[in-house]
Amino acid sequence: MGHGVSRPPVVTLRPAVLDDCPVLWRWRNDPETRQASVDEREIPVDTHTRWFEETLKRFDRKLFIVSADGVDAGMVRLDIQDRDAAVSVNIAPEWRGRGVGPRALGCLSREAFGPLALLRMSAVVKRENAASRIAFERAGFTVVDTGGPLLHSSKARLHVVAAIQARMGSTRLPGKVLVSIAGRPTIQRIAERLAVCQELDAVAVSTSVENRDDAIADLAAHLGLVCVRGSETDLIERLGRTAARTGADALVRITADCPLVDPALVDRVVGVWRRSAGRLEYVSNVFPPTFPDGLDVEVLSRTVLERLDREVSDPFFRESLTAYVREHPAAFEIANVEHPEDLSRLRWTMDYPEDLAFVEAVYRRLGNQGEIFGMDDLLRLLEWSPELRDLNRCREDVTVERGIRGTGYHAALRARGQAP
Repeated sequence: MGHGVSRPPVVTLRPAVLDDCPVLWRWRNDPETRQASVDEREIPVDTHTRWFEETLKRFDRKLFIVSADGVDAGMVRLDIQDRDAAVSVNIAPEWRGRGVGPRALGCLSREAFGPLALLRMSAVVKRENAASRIAFERAGFTVVDTGGPLLHSSKARLHVVAAIQARMGSTRLPGKVLVSIAGRPTIQRIAERLAVCQELDAVAVSTSVENRDDAIADLAAHLGLVCVRGSETDLIERLGRTAARTGADALVRITADCPLVDPALVDRVVGVWRRSAGRLEYVSNVFPPTFPDGLDVEVLSRTVLERLDREVSDPFFRESLTAYVREHPAAFEIANVEHPEDLSRLRWTMDYPEDLAFVEAVYRRLGNQGEIFGMDDLLRLLEWSPELRDLNRCREDVTVERGIRGTGYHAALRARGQAP
């Protein structure tokens, strides 16, 4: 079908070293760079070399090389005064227009507001430099002065971490969290999709301390993901531990039966929480559900995880923690993202062998070249190939009571004598 978007590069930063001097000089004198700079003059190599050697010695200037997929792709710089810093960025000509700039600025923000403990970053951008304006705005900077060159500013933002909730104890589809989907384990597929989200600051794996979950921890280590281990069934404890370990102000709960999670939808839900400045305790797209089953996104503030730990003692709801919030909506500050059309009958989750067959078929058609496809791509695929839905139609769960989806959940409540 080919509707997906190519996977953007993985961007990281490393401190500049003396050997980087020649390439920085070349990038600085690129005609487009000079045109975008406040100082448009060509810099002689001896002048640049003296500046570079001095920069490496200064405690109030931090210079980083941007790496994209392991290749040097630009530089970012902080000029620090007290707890404020001026930002400079220069992306190598061959990497421009490929999403490197916003991601590099995101990495710089984490460095500035984390280890360097800065309070504010700002950047002066020429009004006519549209590419830089867009890059800074996508990285969370806002325009604070429109007179002459635009002054963009970013304050320390709240730290949001996606937690892939995974364990090996599934009885309906044993080992589903590690099962191969078009050649890669489920958790890796989910992590790859979350890696392109703009609103996430990190991705972690949250699993149990049980021996059978050692394989999950091993895969997380192989993928370079933080893995936090806690109780198998007490998810308040486990997710609370994950938030504390990762320093998250909010945790985005993504269960490992959602290998089709849509990065754009994750960003949309997290964006709602960010715009509340942390006031909201729970933001989701499942209360009531209007998106396909399997695109579930739930944001829990760290404070609500701590509150749930204090208030909830029932083991059933310590495992079904977000259901507890949804059963008591008046007691929490919550928000829901809804789709204009109710698509909740569509089953894109992975709990049964029939679901795995559906997910495999989707990846073979949309993700066979490493593309990160989204909900709209999959909806178009189903228009072209409606027979795919028949692969797991027999498992569709249309039970929604009190805005909460799930036949199994409501049956368990009735068995406990707790149904309204």
